[in-house]
Amino acid sequence: MENRRLLKFIILFLLVLFFCLLCFLSFLLKDFIPENTNNINVSVTTQEPQTVEEIAENTESRILKTKNNTVFIEFAKDLFDEYGNSNEAYFNNIIDDFKKIYGKQDFTLIDNKNHINISVKYNQDDKKYSILINGLEEYFQRINGDNYAKANNITIGDVSVMFATDDYLKVLRASHMDPYLMKSEFVDGKDLGNGYVSYKDDSIQIRMSLINTVRNIIFTRKHEGEVVKDITVGKSLKEIHKLYPDNIFGGINEDYLGYMTNDFYYFFYDDEISVYGLTYKDDEQFEKILVEYLNNKDLDRFINAVKSTLRYYDYFEYDPEIKKAHIIFSSRGYEIDIEENDPKGIILYNNYHFTDITRNLAKEGKISINKDENLVDKIEKYRRKNR
Repeated sequence: MENRRLLKFIILFLLVLFFCLLCFLSFLLKDFIPENTNNINVSVTTQEPQTVEEIAENTESRILKTKNNTVFIEFAKDLFDEYGNSNEAYFNNIIDDFKKIYGKQDFTLIDNKNHINISVKYNQDDKKYSILINGLEEYFQRINGDNYAKANNITIGDVSVMFATDDYLKVLRASHMDPYLMKSEFVDGKDLGNGYVSYKDDSIQIRMSLINTVRNIIFTRKHEGEVVKDITVGKSLKEIHKLYPDNIFGGINEDYLGYMTNDFYYFFYDDEISVYGLTYKDDEQFEKILVEYLNNKDLDRFINAVKSTLRYYDYFEYDPEIKKAHIIFSSRGYEIDIEENDPKGIILYNNYHFTDITRNLAKEGKISINKDENLVDKIEKYRRKNR
Protein backbone atom coordinates (compact mmCIF):
# COMPACT_ATOMS: atom_id res chain seq x y z
CA MET A 1 0.00 0.00 0.00
CA GLU A 2 2.78 2.33 0.97
CA ASN A 3 4.64 1.44 -2.23
CA ARG A 4 1.60 2.32 -4.35
CA ARG A 5 1.25 5.71 -2.69
CA LEU A 6 4.94 6.38 -3.20
CA LEU A 7 4.67 5.49 -6.88
CA LYS A 8 1.71 7.86 -7.37
CA PHE A 9 3.64 10.62 -5.64
CA ILE A 10 6.67 10.11 -7.89
CA ILE A 11 4.52 10.11 -11.04
CA LEU A 12 2.73 13.27 -9.95
CA PHE A 13 6.04 14.92 -9.15
CA LEU A 14 7.44 14.05 -12.57
CA LEU A 15 4.34 15.41 -14.31
CA VAL A 16 4.61 18.69 -12.42
CA LEU A 17 8.33 18.88 -13.16
CA PHE A 18 7.69 18.21 -16.86
CA PHE A 19 5.02 20.89 -16.98
CA CYS A 20 7.33 23.40 -15.28
CA LEU A 21 10.13 22.62 -17.71
CA LEU A 22 7.75 23.03 -20.64
CA CYS A 23 6.63 26.45 -19.39
CA PHE A 24 10.22 27.49 -18.82
CA LEU A 25 11.25 26.49 -22.36
CA SER A 26 8.26 28.31 -23.81
CA PHE A 27 9.31 31.46 -21.96
CA LEU A 28 12.89 31.22 -23.33
CA LEU A 29 11.82 30.64 -26.95
CA LYS A 30 8.97 33.15 -27.22
CA ASP A 31 11.28 35.88 -28.67
CA PHE A 32 12.41 33.52 -31.44
CA ILE A 33 8.96 32.35 -32.55
CA PRO A 34 6.85 34.79 -34.64
CA GLU A 35 3.53 35.63 -33.01
CA ASN A 36 1.77 35.40 -36.36
CA THR A 37 3.11 33.23 -39.17
CA ASN A 38 1.22 35.40 -41.66
CA ASN A 39 3.80 38.14 -41.01
CA ILE A 40 6.48 35.91 -42.51
CA ASN A 41 4.67 35.75 -45.81
CA VAL A 42 4.15 39.52 -45.86
CA SER A 43 7.87 40.27 -45.35
CA VAL A 44 9.01 37.85 -48.04
CA THR A 45 6.48 38.76 -50.68
CA THR A 46 7.15 42.05 -52.49
CA GLN A 47 4.38 43.80 -54.33
CA GLU A 48 4.94 44.53 -58.01
CA PRO A 49 5.29 48.30 -58.71
CA GLN A 50 2.13 49.74 -60.19
CA THR A 51 3.40 53.20 -61.23
CA VAL A 52 6.59 54.78 -62.54
CA GLU A 53 6.89 56.59 -59.23
CA GLU A 54 6.94 53.27 -57.38
CA ILE A 55 9.67 52.00 -59.71
CA ALA A 56 11.74 55.09 -58.96
CA GLU A 57 11.23 54.67 -55.23
CA ASN A 58 12.23 50.99 -55.32
CA THR A 59 15.40 51.77 -57.30
CA GLU A 60 16.32 55.00 -55.47
CA SER A 61 15.89 56.93 -58.71
CA ARG A 62 13.99 60.17 -59.28
CA ILE A 63 11.29 60.89 -61.85
CA LEU A 64 11.57 64.38 -63.31
CA LYS A 65 8.63 64.20 -65.69
CA THR A 66 6.79 61.90 -68.07
CA LYS A 67 5.59 62.78 -71.54
CA ASN A 68 3.60 60.21 -73.47
CA ASN A 69 5.79 57.09 -73.16
CA THR A 70 8.99 58.99 -72.44
CA VAL A 71 10.20 59.11 -68.84
CA PHE A 72 12.77 61.70 -67.82
CA ILE A 73 14.55 60.15 -64.87
CA GLU A 74 17.70 60.43 -62.78
CA PHE A 75 19.02 56.95 -62.06
CA ALA A 76 20.74 56.24 -58.77
CA LYS A 77 23.58 54.55 -60.66
CA ASP A 78 25.54 55.15 -63.83
CA LEU A 79 25.90 52.42 -66.49
CA PHE A 80 29.34 51.61 -65.04
CA ASP A 81 30.78 52.63 -61.67
CA GLU A 82 33.96 54.66 -61.17
CA TYR A 83 36.06 51.48 -61.32
CA GLY A 84 34.57 50.29 -64.61
CA ASN A 85 32.26 47.66 -63.09
CA SER A 86 29.00 47.12 -64.93
CA ASN A 87 25.63 48.00 -63.38
CA GLU A 88 23.83 45.83 -65.93
CA ALA A 89 21.70 43.96 -63.36
CA TYR A 90 20.44 47.25 -61.91
CA PHE A 91 19.31 48.55 -65.30
CA ASN A 92 17.87 45.21 -66.41
CA ASN A 93 15.63 45.19 -63.33
CA ILE A 94 14.45 48.74 -64.00
CA ILE A 95 13.71 47.98 -67.64
CA ASP A 96 11.76 44.86 -66.65
CA ASP A 97 9.69 46.89 -64.19
CA PHE A 98 8.86 49.48 -66.85
CA LYS A 99 7.88 46.70 -69.26
CA LYS A 100 5.20 45.68 -66.76
CA ILE A 101 3.92 49.24 -66.63
CA TYR A 102 3.83 49.85 -70.40
CA GLY A 103 3.05 46.30 -71.49
CA LYS A 104 3.37 45.88 -75.25
CA GLN A 105 4.07 49.57 -75.89
CA ASP A 106 7.36 51.24 -76.80
CA PHE A 107 8.90 53.51 -74.17
CA THR A 108 12.04 55.57 -73.56
CA LEU A 109 13.98 56.34 -70.38
CA ILE A 110 16.16 59.46 -70.52
CA ASP A 111 18.70 60.51 -67.89
CA ASN A 112 20.23 63.76 -69.13
CA LYS A 113 22.46 64.12 -66.09
CA ASN A 114 24.28 60.83 -66.73
CA HIS A 115 23.82 60.95 -70.52
CA ILE A 116 21.78 57.74 -70.62
CA ASN A 117 19.10 57.07 -73.23
CA ILE A 118 17.30 53.73 -73.06
CA SER A 119 14.90 52.95 -75.90
CA VAL A 120 12.67 49.88 -75.52
CA LYS A 121 10.59 48.73 -78.48
CA TYR A 122 8.08 45.88 -78.64
CA ASN A 123 8.00 43.81 -81.83
CA GLN A 124 4.45 42.63 -82.51
CA ASP A 125 5.64 39.93 -84.92
CA ASP A 126 7.97 37.95 -82.67
CA LYS A 127 6.48 39.23 -79.39
CA LYS A 128 9.89 40.31 -78.13
CA TYR A 129 11.46 43.53 -76.88
CA SER A 130 14.51 45.20 -78.41
CA ILE A 131 16.59 47.43 -76.13
CA LEU A 132 18.96 50.18 -77.24
CA ILE A 133 21.13 51.92 -74.66
CA ASN A 134 22.66 55.08 -76.10
CA GLY A 135 21.89 53.74 -79.55
CA LEU A 136 23.58 50.36 -79.05
CA GLU A 137 22.17 46.85 -78.67
CA GLU A 138 23.84 44.59 -76.08
CA TYR A 139 25.41 47.72 -74.64
CA PHE A 140 27.13 46.13 -71.66
CA GLN A 141 28.72 43.45 -73.81
CA ARG A 142 30.02 45.96 -76.35
CA ILE A 143 31.30 48.72 -74.07
CA ASN A 144 34.59 48.48 -72.17
CA GLY A 145 34.02 49.50 -68.55
CA ASP A 146 37.54 50.87 -68.15
CA ASN A 147 37.06 53.23 -71.10
CA TYR A 148 33.71 54.32 -69.71
CA ALA A 149 35.13 55.07 -66.27
CA LYS A 150 38.16 56.92 -67.67
CA ALA A 151 35.99 59.10 -69.90
CA ASN A 152 33.70 59.90 -66.99
CA ASN A 153 36.47 60.75 -64.54
CA ILE A 154 38.98 62.54 -66.75
CA THR A 155 39.85 66.08 -65.68
CA ILE A 156 42.46 68.68 -66.56
CA GLY A 157 43.64 69.01 -62.94
CA ASP A 158 43.88 71.71 -60.30
CA VAL A 159 44.76 75.30 -61.05
CA SER A 160 47.56 77.01 -59.11
CA VAL A 161 47.45 80.59 -57.88
CA MET A 162 50.50 82.16 -59.50
CA PHE A 163 50.80 85.73 -60.82
CA ALA A 164 52.87 86.75 -63.83
CA THR A 165 55.07 89.78 -63.11
CA ASP A 166 56.91 89.91 -66.43
CA ASP A 167 55.56 92.68 -68.68
CA TYR A 168 55.61 90.52 -71.81
CA LEU A 169 53.49 87.85 -70.12
CA LYS A 170 51.04 90.48 -68.95
CA VAL A 171 50.60 91.70 -72.53
CA LEU A 172 50.23 88.17 -73.87
CA ARG A 173 47.64 87.34 -71.22
CA ALA A 174 45.60 90.44 -72.11
CA SER A 175 45.88 89.79 -75.87
CA HIS A 176 45.23 86.03 -75.74
CA MET A 177 48.81 85.29 -76.82
CA ASP A 178 48.70 87.69 -79.77
CA PRO A 179 52.13 89.44 -79.93
CA TYR A 180 50.91 92.41 -81.98
CA LEU A 181 50.99 94.90 -79.09
CA MET A 182 54.64 94.16 -78.37
CA LYS A 183 55.95 93.61 -81.89
CA SER A 184 58.17 96.70 -81.62
CA GLU A 185 59.98 94.99 -78.75
CA PHE A 186 60.85 91.93 -80.76
CA VAL A 187 62.89 92.88 -83.80
CA ASP A 188 66.09 91.53 -85.32
CA GLY A 189 65.42 88.05 -84.05
CA LYS A 190 67.81 85.17 -84.62
CA ASP A 191 66.32 81.97 -86.06
CA LEU A 192 67.57 79.05 -83.97
CA GLY A 193 66.60 76.45 -86.56
CA ASN A 194 64.32 74.49 -84.22
CA GLY A 195 61.16 76.53 -84.62
CA TYR A 196 62.28 79.17 -82.11
CA VAL A 197 63.51 82.71 -82.67
CA SER A 198 65.86 84.33 -80.16
CA TYR A 199 65.40 87.95 -79.04
CA LYS A 200 66.91 90.40 -76.55
CA ASP A 201 70.43 88.97 -76.72
CA ASP A 202 69.04 85.47 -76.35
CA SER A 203 67.33 86.27 -73.07
CA ILE A 204 63.99 85.29 -74.62
CA GLN A 205 63.14 82.59 -77.18
CA ILE A 206 59.74 82.46 -78.85
CA ARG A 207 57.95 79.84 -80.96
CA MET A 208 54.96 81.04 -82.95
CA SER A 209 51.95 79.02 -84.03
CA LEU A 210 50.62 78.88 -87.60
CA ILE A 211 47.87 81.31 -86.60
CA ASN A 212 50.52 83.84 -85.50
CA THR A 213 50.08 83.57 -81.77
CA VAL A 214 52.85 82.90 -79.27
CA ARG A 215 52.84 79.17 -78.65
CA ASN A 216 55.80 79.01 -76.27
CA ILE A 217 58.03 81.66 -74.69
CA ILE A 218 61.25 80.70 -72.91
CA PHE A 219 63.14 82.92 -70.48
CA THR A 220 66.83 81.99 -70.37
CA ARG A 221 69.50 82.70 -67.77
CA LYS A 222 70.20 86.01 -69.47
CA HIS A 223 66.74 87.28 -68.59
CA GLU A 224 66.68 89.74 -65.72
CA GLY A 225 63.82 90.35 -63.35
CA GLU A 226 60.94 88.28 -62.08
CA VAL A 227 58.90 86.15 -64.43
CA VAL A 228 56.43 85.08 -61.76
CA LYS A 229 56.05 86.76 -58.40
CA ASP A 230 59.17 86.01 -56.33
CA ILE A 231 60.69 83.81 -59.06
CA THR A 232 63.54 84.69 -61.40
CA VAL A 233 65.37 82.39 -63.81
CA GLY A 234 67.89 80.33 -61.87
CA LYS A 235 66.00 80.21 -58.59
CA SER A 236 66.40 76.73 -57.13
CA LEU A 237 63.59 74.25 -57.49
CA LYS A 238 63.54 73.71 -53.72
CA GLU A 239 62.94 77.42 -53.14
CA ILE A 240 60.24 77.50 -55.82
CA HIS A 241 58.53 74.47 -54.31
CA LYS A 242 58.47 76.15 -50.89
CA LEU A 243 56.71 79.15 -52.42
CA TYR A 244 54.41 77.08 -54.67
CA PRO A 245 54.04 73.52 -53.35
CA ASP A 246 51.06 72.55 -55.55
CA ASN A 247 52.85 71.64 -58.81
CA ILE A 248 50.93 69.18 -60.98
CA PHE A 249 53.82 68.24 -63.30
CA GLY A 250 57.31 67.04 -62.55
CA GLY A 251 58.98 67.30 -59.17
CA ILE A 252 62.29 68.21 -57.59
CA ASN A 253 63.61 64.71 -58.28
CA GLU A 254 62.58 65.07 -61.93
CA ASP A 255 64.55 68.33 -62.27
CA TYR A 256 61.57 70.48 -63.14
CA LEU A 257 58.35 71.83 -61.65
CA GLY A 258 55.24 72.38 -63.74
CA TYR A 259 52.15 74.43 -62.88
CA MET A 260 48.86 75.35 -64.51
CA THR A 261 47.09 78.66 -63.84
CA ASN A 262 44.01 80.20 -65.41
CA ASP A 263 46.16 81.73 -68.15
CA PHE A 264 49.46 79.87 -68.50
CA TYR A 265 51.41 76.68 -68.09
CA TYR A 266 54.71 77.32 -66.28
CA PHE A 267 57.69 74.96 -66.35
CA PHE A 268 60.61 75.86 -64.08
CA TYR A 269 64.16 74.52 -64.48
CA ASP A 270 67.49 75.50 -62.99
CA ASP A 271 68.46 77.30 -66.21
CA GLU A 272 65.22 78.50 -67.82
CA ILE A 273 61.49 79.13 -67.44
CA SER A 274 59.18 77.86 -70.19
CA VAL A 275 55.66 79.30 -70.55
CA TYR A 276 52.70 78.23 -72.71
CA GLY A 277 49.34 79.88 -73.12
CA LEU A 278 46.43 77.85 -71.76
CA THR A 279 43.45 77.10 -73.97
CA TYR A 280 40.64 75.10 -72.40
CA LYS A 281 37.36 75.36 -74.28
CA ASP A 282 35.11 73.43 -76.65
CA ASP A 283 36.65 72.68 -80.03
CA GLU A 284 33.54 72.51 -82.19
CA GLN A 285 35.45 72.54 -85.47
CA PHE A 286 37.50 69.50 -84.51
CA GLU A 287 34.48 67.59 -83.23
CA LYS A 288 32.57 68.23 -86.45
CA ILE A 289 35.49 66.97 -88.56
CA LEU A 290 35.97 64.02 -86.19
CA VAL A 291 32.35 62.86 -86.34
CA GLU A 292 32.37 63.08 -90.14
CA TYR A 293 35.49 60.93 -90.26
CA LEU A 294 34.05 58.31 -87.93
CA ASN A 295 30.98 58.11 -90.16
CA ASN A 296 32.70 57.92 -93.55
CA LYS A 297 36.21 56.62 -92.64
CA ASP A 298 37.66 58.83 -95.39
CA LEU A 299 41.14 59.45 -93.95
CA ASP A 300 42.35 61.70 -96.80
CA ARG A 301 39.35 63.97 -96.38
CA PHE A 302 39.80 63.98 -92.60
CA ILE A 303 43.48 64.96 -92.73
CA ASN A 304 42.89 67.63 -95.38
CA ALA A 305 40.12 69.15 -93.27
CA VAL A 306 42.35 69.12 -90.20
CA LYS A 307 45.26 70.75 -92.03
CA SER A 308 43.21 73.47 -93.69
CA THR A 309 40.89 74.26 -90.79
CA LEU A 310 42.74 73.56 -87.54
CA ARG A 311 45.95 75.51 -88.01
CA TYR A 312 47.18 75.47 -84.43
CA TYR A 313 48.99 72.15 -84.50
CA ASP A 314 52.52 71.59 -83.15
CA TYR A 315 53.49 68.81 -85.52
CA PHE A 316 52.09 67.49 -88.80
CA GLU A 317 53.02 64.41 -90.79
CA TYR A 318 50.88 62.45 -93.24
CA ASP A 319 51.69 59.70 -95.73
CA PRO A 320 48.59 59.02 -97.86
CA GLU A 321 50.20 55.97 -99.47
CA ILE A 322 50.34 53.95 -96.26
CA LYS A 323 47.49 55.85 -94.51
CA LYS A 324 49.70 56.98 -91.65
CA ALA A 325 49.12 60.32 -89.93
CA HIS A 326 50.75 61.93 -86.91
CA ILE A 327 49.49 65.37 -85.86
CA ILE A 328 49.81 66.97 -82.41
CA PHE A 329 47.60 69.71 -81.00
CA SER A 330 49.13 70.11 -77.55
CA SER A 331 47.26 73.29 -76.58
CA ARG A 332 43.90 71.60 -77.26
CA GLY A 333 44.90 68.25 -75.80
CA TYR A 334 44.55 65.83 -78.71
CA GLU A 335 46.87 63.80 -80.87
CA ILE A 336 46.17 62.06 -84.17
CA ASP A 337 48.42 59.03 -84.52
CA ILE A 338 46.62 56.90 -87.09
CA GLU A 339 47.87 53.81 -88.88
CA GLU A 340 45.83 51.66 -91.27
CA ASN A 341 42.92 54.08 -90.96
CA ASP A 342 42.23 53.06 -87.34
CA PRO A 343 40.39 55.92 -85.55
CA LYS A 344 41.52 54.60 -82.17
CA GLY A 345 44.76 56.38 -83.00
CA ILE A 346 42.93 59.62 -82.16
CA ILE A 347 43.92 60.27 -78.53
CA LEU A 348 42.33 62.80 -76.20
CA TYR A 349 44.48 63.84 -73.23
CA ASN A 350 43.31 65.23 -69.91
CA ASN A 351 43.72 68.83 -71.10
CA TYR A 352 41.12 68.25 -73.84
CA HIS A 353 37.84 70.02 -73.13
CA PHE A 354 35.38 67.13 -73.29
CA THR A 355 31.82 67.60 -74.48
CA ASP A 356 29.01 65.06 -74.47
CA ILE A 357 30.00 64.11 -78.03
CA THR A 358 33.65 63.28 -77.36
CA ARG A 359 32.97 61.80 -73.93
CA ASN A 360 30.49 59.35 -75.43
CA LEU A 361 32.84 58.51 -78.31
CA ALA A 362 35.54 57.69 -75.75
CA LYS A 363 33.11 55.65 -73.63
CA GLU A 364 32.16 53.62 -76.69
CA GLY A 365 35.83 52.99 -77.51
CA LYS A 366 35.63 54.65 -80.92
CA ILE A 367 38.56 56.91 -80.01
CA SER A 368 41.20 56.68 -77.28
CA ILE A 369 41.88 58.72 -74.17
CA ASN A 370 44.95 59.30 -72.03
CA LYS A 371 43.50 60.10 -68.62
CA ASP A 372 46.78 60.57 -66.78
CA GLU A 373 48.77 62.82 -69.10
CA ASN A 374 48.55 66.45 -70.17
CA LEU A 375 49.69 66.88 -73.77
CA VAL A 376 51.34 70.24 -73.05
CA ASP A 377 53.48 68.59 -70.40
CA LYS A 378 54.29 65.77 -72.84
CA ILE A 379 55.43 68.10 -75.61
CA GLU A 380 57.42 70.22 -73.15
CA LYS A 381 59.30 67.12 -72.03
CA TYR A 382 60.08 66.40 -75.68
CA ARG A 383 61.30 69.96 -76.25
CA ARG A 384 63.52 69.87 -73.20
CA LYS A 385 65.01 66.52 -74.15
CA ASN A 386 65.75 67.54 -77.74
CA ARG A 387 66.81 71.16 -77.32
